[in-house]
Amino acid sequence: MKTEDSSAIAHEINASFSESIREIVTGFYESMPQEYFEKVSRESQKDHLKTIIAGTSLNIPQDHFRLKDSRNQYTFISLKNRPGQLVEFLQQLPEDKLLTSADVFTSTDNQFVVDIFSFAPQKMTPLPEEDRLLRIAGTEAIEVCVEHEEDHTAVQIFADNAETTTILKRLAAYFASLGLDIRNVNLHNCSAYENNIAVIGFTSSLTDQEVDLVHTIDRLLRLDERVIQLVDAHQMSFEFAELFVAFCNMIQHQLSHLDRIYFTYESVERTLLDYAEVVSPKLQLLLERRGVSEPGGIDGAEDISALSSKSQVRQILSSFYLLLASVRSSNLDADRRLALALSIGPGFFEQSPFKSNPLFAVYYIFGNRFQGYHVRFDNIARGGLRILCPSGLELYSHQNDHLYEEAYGLASAQHYKNKDIPEGGSKAALLVRPGHQPEKAGRAFVDALLDLNLKDYPEHSELVFLGPDENVSNELINWAIDRAAEKQHPLPACFMSSKPGAGINHKEYGITSEGVNVYLEQVLIYKGIDPAKDPFSVKMTGGTNGDVAGNLVKILIRDYGKNVQFLGLADGTAAVEDPAGLSHRELLRLVEENLPLVSFDPACLSDEGSVHDASNRSGEKLRNSMHNRIVSDVFLTGGGRPKTINGYNWQDFLQENGIPSSMIIVEGANLFLTANARRFLSEKGVLIFKDSSANKCGVICSSFEILAGMLLTREEFLEHKEQFVTEVIDRLRKLARLEAQVLLRTHRLNPRLTLPDISIRLSEVINNAAHVIYSHIQQAPDLVEPMKTVTDFYIPPMLRQRLWNIEQSEYCRKLLAAIVSAKIVYTEGVEFFEGVSNEEIICLVREYLSYEPEIRGYIDSIEKSTLPDKEQILRLIKQGGVSTAFRERL
Repeated sequence: MKTEDSSAIAHEINASFSESIREIVTGFYESMPQEYFEKVSRESQKDHLKTIIAGTSLNIPQDHFRLKDSRNQYTFISLKNRPGQLVEFLQQLPEDKLLTSADVFTSTDNQFVVDIFSFAPQKMTPLPEEDRLLRIAGTEAIEVCVEHEEDHTAVQIFADNAETTTILKRLAAYFASLGLDIRNVNLHNCSAYENNIAVIGFTSSLTDQEVDLVHTIDRLLRLDERVIQLVDAHQMSFEFAELFVAFCNMIQHQLSHLDRIYFTYESVERTLLDYAEVVSPKLQLLLERRGVSEPGGIDGAEDISALSSKSQVRQILSSFYLLLASVRSSNLDADRRLALALSIGPGFFEQSPFKSNPLFAVYYIFGNRFQGYHVRFDNIARGGLRILCPSGLELYSHQNDHLYEEAYGLASAQHYKNKDIPEGGSKAALLVRPGHQPEKAGRAFVDALLDLNLKDYPEHSELVFLGPDENVSNELINWAIDRAAEKQHPLPACFMSSKPGAGINHKEYGITSEGVNVYLEQVLIYKGIDPAKDPFSVKMTGGTNGDVAGNLVKILIRDYGKNVQFLGLADGTAAVEDPAGLSHRELLRLVEENLPLVSFDPACLSDEGSVHDASNRSGEKLRNSMHNRIVSDVFLTGGGRPKTINGYNWQDFLQENGIPSSMIIVEGANLFLTANARRFLSEKGVLIFKDSSANKCGVICSSFEILAGMLLTREEFLEHKEQFVTEVIDRLRKLARLEAQVLLRTHRLNPRLTLPDISIRLSEVINNAAHVIYSHIQQAPDLVEPMKTVTDFYIPPMLRQRLWNIEQSEYCRKLLAAIVSAKIVYTEGVEFFEGVSNEEIICLVREYLSYEPEIRGYIDSIEKSTLPDKEQILRLIKQGGVSTAFRERL
C-alpha cells in the first residue's frame, strides 16, 4: 500500500513539476533574445534553466544566483530585471583581472536575466568595424554611437586602452542613478594594432533624446573615482565635481606641510562641503567662465572672518579664495579632453615654503587615478616628465603630500642645471594611484598639458618642451610627439626629446652618464688620483637596467678598466656588495640584458660578497643602507628617491670614527641629497658635485635635439644621426669639463666655499647675465653680430651654419645670450659678473667680444705654422687668449 501511495504521489508531483517546467522553459525560449541562443552553448543553456527552475519552484527569496564558476568565467542569473542589478553583479568580479568579454541577456518580459563575464584570453576573431579600430588605436579615444528607438536606446562604445571592468561599472551605475536599466550588453575586449580596445554595445530603456549620451559617456569614463562619488552623493554636475576635487587636491598639497595629520584631502573636502553656501557659487562662477578668474581677483577675507574662528578652517578657506583668484586658464572647453588642466598663477604658491626661485607658471593636471604638476621658471622652459608609481597606499599617501614640493624641487634644480641652454627650468611630476597604468596616465597628462600650453601660446606664454624621466617609455615619447602634431603644435618633433628614432635616446647613448663621468674624472684628479693610472673604489645607487647607473657601469669600465673597483650597487630590487670588487663581466651582462641587480649571479662573488634581495624585510634594510655602510673613495648617485640623505640622517653616512664613508660624491640622480645634507657633509670635507652640475648633460643634449628639430628635416637628421650624436657628446664632455674645472678652481682658491654653494652661485650668475644680455638684444640687436663669433664654443658643427635660419626667433636670441654668458663665466670665473649692474654687464660683454676676431686671427696663423708645440699653444690660446687680452686692457 505504501509503495502504491508513494508511486501515485510521485506521479502527481512529477506531473505538476513537468507542467511547471514546461511553462518556464517555454517562456524562457520565447522571451530570451536570439543572440543568447547563438552565443551560449546548449549545455550552458541547460545549466541556466536548471538554476531558474530550482529558484522558481522552491520560491527562494534571493533574487539572483551565481553559478559555480570556472576560474575565468562568472555567471549570474536573476529571476527579475531591475535597475542597479548589473552594478551589484559587477561588484562581485575580481579587480585584478582584465575583463575580456561580457554578455548581458535580458528577456523581453524582464523575467529572466543571464549575465556572463569572462576573463579568459580571447580567441582570434575577425575584428569588428576594423576601420574604426584602426582610427582610434593608440589614441586614448572613446567613440560613442547612439541610436534612439521608440521604446529604447541602443549604444555602442569603442574605447582605446580601456579598463573594461571600470567602464562597465560606471555605465551601469550611471544608468541605475537615472532609474534605468542596461540590458543585452555585449562587451568584447580585442587586442588590435598592439592596443587593447573595448567594444561595448547595449540597450537601455532610455527614451529621452534630450540626454547627450555621447558627451556624458565620454566624460563619465575619464573621471576619477572621487569625482564620481561626489556626483552621486551631492548631485553635482560632472564638471563641477571635477573642479571641486582638483581644488581640494591643490589646497591639501599647499597646506599639508603645516600639519600632515589634519590637512588631508578628506579634511579639505569636508570643510569646503560644510561651507558650500559660500564655496559653490564661487566655484560655479569659475566654471561658467571656463576656468578663468574674475578680473581684479577675489577678496574673501571678510567671508572667512565671519564664517569661522577655527584657524585650520580659516586656512583652508583662505587657500580656496587664493586659488580661486589665481586660475589663469583651463582646458574645460577642449573637445574630448582626457583630463582637467588648470594654469595657476604664482600667487597661489606663495603660501608654500618652497619658493626659492620666482615661478613663471604652474600647470595642475587631474585625471582618472592620477594628478600632477608642471612647474616652470621661464616662458621657454625644458625639463623631464617624471611618473611616480608607488607600490602601495602608504607610499602613495606620502608622495601625494609631497607632490608639489617634488615638482618644484626638481624644476628648481633643473633651472640651475639649464644655465647652458636657452630654456629655463621646468619639471612635470605625475603621481599615479597604485594599480593604475602609468602609460595611460602619462598619455592623459601629456594630452591635457598640450591643451593648455597651446591655448596659452603665444599670447600669454611660450612653448613647453618635455623630456623623459622615471617610468617614461619610448612608446610614450613617440605617442607624445604624434599627439603634439595632431594638436598642431608648431614644433611637434621638438615637444619631447630622447626619441628612439629621429632623436637622441639618453639611455642608448649614455648621455647623462658621459657628463657624470667627466665630473668624476676631474674631482679624482683634484684629489691626486689619476683614474687612467690609479685604482679607485666606487659605491653607487641605481640599477644596471637604469639609464644613469647602467651607463655609468659601462663608461667607467670602458675608460678606466681594472682601475675602477665597484664595492656596492643598490637599486629597487637588491643591493649587491663585494669588498673584493664586483665582477665587471657580470655587471656588464646585466647592463646588456637590461636586468636589475637582483639578477646578479652569486657565483660571481667572492666568499665575502652578497646579494641582498629587497623583496624581504632584512634585504630591504640592507639595500636601503648600502650607500651609508660601504666605505669607498667615491659615491655615485645614479638613482634613488629624493631626500634619501637629508638633514636628519646625514650622520648615517659617517663611519664610527666620524669620517665620511666616501670623501667624494657625484650626484648623477636629482635631489638624492638635501641642501642641509650637502652642507653638513661638505663641512666634514666631502667634495660634492651637486646634481644641477653633475647631471646637466642630459638636458643640454635635449636642447641640442630641439635645435636640430628646428634646423634639420627628419630625413636629414636620420641620415647624419651618428655624426651628430658624436658631435653632441663631444660638446657635452667639453661643457662638463669647463664647469667642473671652474668649480674646483674656485674651491681651491677659497676652501671655505662648498662645491654645492659655488654650483648654485655659478648657475645664478650665468642665468642672470644671460637674462640681461637677452633683454638688451631685444631692444638693441647690434650686439647680435659679435655674439655669433663665439657659437663654435657651444653649437655642434653640423648645426652651426644653419643656425642663422632662425636668427630672428626668440629662441635663437635666448640661445645666443646663454652661450655668451656661459663662455665668459666658465673662462673668467664665478666672480666676473657678481655685484655688477646690468649696464656694466653689457659693457663687459661688448668689450670681451671685441677681442674674439683678434684672437681668432692668431689661432688661424698658428694653425698654419710649423711650430713644434703648435697643439699645446693652440689649446692655451683657445682657453685663455681672450681672457688674457681682456685683462691686459683692463
